[in-house]
Amino acid sequence: MVARDLLTETGSVFVQIGDENVHLVRCVMDEVFGSENVMSLITFRKKEMSLGAKHLDSVSDYVLWYAKNKDVVKYRQLFGRRQSREMVTGIACKLQTVRAANCPLMKSTTTRRFQQPR
Repeated sequence: MVARDLLTETGSVFVQIGDENVHLVRCVMDEVFGSENVMSLITFRKKEMSLGAKHLDSVSDYVLWYAKNKDVVKYRQLFGRRQSREMVTGIACKLQTVRAANCPLMKSTTTRRFQQPR
């Protein structure tokens, strides 16, 4: 309960846990934050599967993500596409006829025509 009270209305909390107890921690978090405030259960690999193991090893851990209020939670998108000026310029240089002086990818000063990649 204290963890919930310490968060702002837009706050959230992350809990890393193994597969042995993820179900128990999720029950506690549901009781504290409410099951309606679950943002995500994130799975990530912590090690490679060993080939000589007698049984299946646990190779992943989990991160439980809960918000104080799911409707107003603030977060930053992890994987956003960005188009840098250099990337756009590079594509333009490859797909059309350009003067080499205007293209940062080429060193000579002659005009060349590039073929579109296949």
